[in-house]
Amino acid sequence: MFMKKICHITLLLISCSQIMLAQDMRTLLKSMPEGIFPLLTHNNVLDFIDFLDSDMKAEVTNKLGGRSEMIQLTDSTASIKMTPSSEAELRITKTDGKKLICITHIYHTFTQSNSSVTHYDMDWTRKEEK
Repeated sequence: MFMKKICHITLLLISCSQIMLAQDMRTLLKSMPEGIFPLLTHNNVLDFIDFLDSDMKAEVTNKLGGRSEMIQLTDSTASIKMTPSSEAELRITKTDGKKLICITHIYHTFTQSNSSVTHYDMDWTRKEEK
């Protein structure tokens, strides 16, 4: 009986570790801390996914009362138009054999566009730039 429980627990742990290794963008977005995009609530992000899965326009009301829209969602990328003048692109990349989440924030003004890039581990721990 004891060995049977150990086998079940071992199988469960192996299954969970395989799920963590095979994370796709949908899974990552669902586990994303709310502070990554201060303009969006966790429910906004979940609504994006639900709307896209239902073949609907993935547009939500953000925290400032404006409209934000998820333009694209694939297994390894997501693109969000935060405001009329800003957007974010998320990508799962591989660096030094490790998977990372790369977020590019793009800001548009009348005369130019600026961007910044931030990297996170697959558990949303921010990686410091070297």
